[in-house]
Amino acid sequence: MQYLIRGIAFLLLISNLSSCKSTLMRIKFDGRSYQVKRSDVQLKKFLDHRNVEYDYFFRFKEDSLYALIERPHKPGWRADFRIMTIHCFDKADTMVMNWTVCEGFLVDLKLLEDFPPFYNGPFFPTDFSTELGLYLNEGNKIRRSDIEPADLNMVVYWARFLGNMNMKVFNDIADYRKRFPDKKINVILVAVDRNTDWQEKF
Repeated sequence: MQYLIRGIAFLLLISNLSSCKSTLMRIKFDGRSYQVKRSDVQLKKFLDHRNVEYDYFFRFKEDSLYALIERPHKPGWRADFRIMTIHCFDKADTMVMNWTVCEGFLVDLKLLEDFPPFYNGPFFPTDFSTELGLYLNEGNKIRRSDIEPADLNMVVYWARFLGNMNMKVFNDIADYRKRFPDKKINVILVAVDRNTDWQEKF
């Protein structure tokens, strides 16, 4: 009887999956259920220990996370925020790539073979300034001038609990920059992990 109940529970969980989202992902995304919190220092130590190359590091305000859950991704896709996501913007600050891990691995999709990255549309475009203004604030306004001009800005949304998935994406991006040394490419990491000092700061 015990195994039957467990089996039914497992089937109910599987049936609740939509795109990459599940109840478990929502729990981890919010972090409240098991109180996993990480400070900026902890996250940067994780990145530095693994020699992750990046130019800018941001994280979300707590009240911004919930707005992201209903953010449109692509036509025909259910509105939701997929944890591992990359938004690329060209020199004119126009979005040229909108990828989420739900679509498949970057290498398999051949999105990073050329410069700029392959346009994997159709998607709901936005401009780089809007991306900064809406999602990368931590109490202080982040302006476009705060980011050094580049041929390409790669905004990478990630979470520590994704484990090796982070490293696969980070390594793919590092390889991409090495193959185009004549291009200025900013890698902007945006952590969606909960912060240990959110309650103190906000």
